[in-house]
Amino acid sequence: MNHRQLDCFLAVAECLNFSHAAKRLYLSQAAVSQQIQSLEKELGFSLFARTRHSVELTEAGRYFYPQVAGSKAFFNAAVARAQAIAHKEQPRTIVGYDGPLAEYWVGKALKKAGTERGLSPYALKRATLPKLTAMLIDGAVDAIVTTDVEIRGISDMKFRALCSASPCVFYPKGHRFERMRYVSVDDLQGERILTAYNVPHSLAPSNTASYLQEHGVLPDTAVSVPDGDTAFMAVSIGMGIFVASHLCDGFAVRHGVESVDLQCDLDNVVMGIAWKAGSNNIDAFVNSALKLFEGKEKDAPISNARIYASDVD
Repeated sequence: MNHRQLDCFLAVAECLNFSHAAKRLYLSQAAVSQQIQSLEKELGFSLFARTRHSVELTEAGRYFYPQVAGSKAFFNAAVARAQAIAHKEQPRTIVGYDGPLAEYWVGKALKKAGTERGLSPYALKRATLPKLTAMLIDGAVDAIVTTDVEIRGISDMKFRALCSASPCVFYPKGHRFERMRYVSVDDLQGERILTAYNVPHSLAPSNTASYLQEHGVLPDTAVSVPDGDTAFMAVSIGMGIFVASHLCDGFAVRHGVESVDLQCDLDNVVMGIAWKAGSNNIDAFVNSALKLFEGKEKDAPISNARIYASDVD
C-alpha cells in the first residue's frame, strides 16, 4: 500500500467518478483505475461498487474512507507543525468547516477573534464532516464547525451549540411544492428523493432513510451524490428532491433551489463548534463565534433557525 494508491482512493471516493478523480490528480483514468484495482487486491476486498453509469463506495469503502482521510490529514498537519517548530514559527490554529453557512461564520469569527484578542496565526481546512471529525480526533485540526450528531459519543470533546434548524425539503423551481406552505411525509410519495452522504449540516442519512421507510417512502438509491454542492446541483436540474434542514439554505441560494418546511418527527439539526478539551488558542475563536450568533447578523446565509449563545467555560 502506497501514497499513490491512497490518493487515488480518496479522490474517487470524493468524486464518485473515475474521470473527475483522474483530472483532479492529473493522471489518466486508466492509471487511477489501475491504482484502485491494485489497492483492492492488496486489501482483499472491494472499495467501490461499479456499474456502467455510477460508482459508489461499498460498506467497507465507507468505513475505510474517513480512516484514510484522517490519517493523511494527520500526517500533513504533523509535517506542517514540525516545520513550524524547526523554523521557530508560532503554531497555527487550524479550523475545519464545510458548507456555505459554516464558511460564512468561520471567516467572521476568525476576523473578530483576531481583532479583539490577537488570535495566533490560523489556517482554514475544508472537508466533509466525517473527514473533519477524524482530523479533529487525530489532532490534524484544532476545532471544527459541525453538528452535535457527528461528534456524539466521542470522549474528551467539547461542543458549543450555535444554532439549530428544522427539517425541510429542497426542490427545483417549477415543482408542485411551490404551491404548498409545508409538506408532510405523505406528500413525498412518488417523488425521486436523492440519497446523499457527507452533506454538511444535513439530517443524518441513516436516520432520515429509516424514518422515511417507516412511513412507506423509499429514497432513490439509484441517484446518490457525494456532497452538498453535488446534491443541490442535482436538485436544480430536476434530478430529484432532497430532504435536509434549513442549515443547508446556503446551498439552496447558491444553486437557485427552493425549500418548503417538512412536518415530521425528525429532530432539528444543531450546528456548533467542537474542539478537544485542553486545546490552546480556541477559546477566543469560540467566544467570537458565539457573539456573532448572538448578534444574528442579517446577511447570514440562513433562515428559520434558532440561535444559541453562551460563553465558553
